Amino acid sequence: MERRFINERQREGILRAKTGGVYLGGKRRLDREQIASMHAAGDSPAAIAKALGCSRMQVCRVLHKPRTGSVSALRTAPHLSLMCRCLASQWLLRLSSTARR
Repeated sequence: MERRFINERQREGILRAKTGGVYLGGKRRLDREQIASMHAAGDSPAAIAKALGCSRMQVCRVLHKPRTGSVSALRTAPHLSLMCRCLASQWLLRLSSTARR
């Protein structure tokens, strides 16, 4: 019971900090607009990463926005366990392969 009171006070403090503009999270290290414009100009993720001095995977994360209901969206869903994500991905793959027939 005491733990519940501690958690409530913690949530209230975090909410106050967020409304006060203190609890903002980390600063973005990459210019997302620059990445998007370079990609639109035809640069590959590897070329963008080399020009900006970051990894190719960081560029791909910025460029990639998973579609709702896609296999990649399920694989990255943080609220699902690994087993659920794998089963759901397999189910979607089977469903899409039967739809092609």
